[in-house]
Amino acid sequence: MNTENEKRWFVYIGDQHEGPLSVTEVFDRKKKGQVLPESYVWREGMADWLMLSQVQELSQALEAMNPSTIQVGEEIPEPAPSEVPSRESPSG
Repeated sequence: MNTENEKRWFVYIGDQHEGPLSVTEVFDRKKKGQVLPESYVWREGMADWLMLSQVQELSQALEAMNPSTIQVGEEIPEPAPSEVPSRESPSG
């Protein structure tokens, strides 16, 4: 089974936990602003709830799904040239 679709994560959202959720479902809630790096997460095998930012497995999986992450082989766009005002006087 694809680990992104495997429902094994529980996340505290507000004052209650939701789950089990797949990595994709956690990512969707993160995009909506419901899941933050400070949100507590848990899955079977973990001793206790930890902040998302402390759970490398899940935080790295979410980062890999982030469309703003530049992929290997992608070209990095050149920054737009800054508009520098001319030193010439407007009256010529």
